[in-house]
Amino acid sequence: MKYLVAFALLLTVASTLADLKEEAKQKIKVAHEKCQGNPETHVDEAVLEKIRKGEKPDHPQNLGAHSLCISKTLGWQNQDGTVNKALITDRATQHIQDAAERQKYLDECAVDKENEKATAINLFKCIGRYTRHQ
Repeated sequence: MKYLVAFALLLTVASTLADLKEEAKQKIKVAHEKCQGNPETHVDEAVLEKIRKGEKPDHPQNLGAHSLCISKTLGWQNQDGTVNKALITDRATQHIQDAAERQKYLDECAVDKENEKATAINLFKCIGRYTRHQ
């Protein structure tokens, strides 16, 4: 009976984690569609795919605007363009168990740059670097 309860609990946790992952994917999809739907923030999908794969294509002039649009929509940056450090820290705490590695990530990623677009691009590059290694 104990094993049945433990198994049921494990299934519940796994299901919840899958739902959270699916919810995150859905939020990203909605932000992507919103920003791609605006001519000022639209970036060619082929360029975005290369960036996702870790390649370094020529960046279109509006990549900063695109990154900022997505970042603000997802809440990674506040409306004033600064990093939403509370949200980034919360996400890092959920996904990076090692405290030293988490702090390294936060020191690299949760940093305000010279302007809001540069901050957004840094967030995307940094998050991409860390998620590709997991």
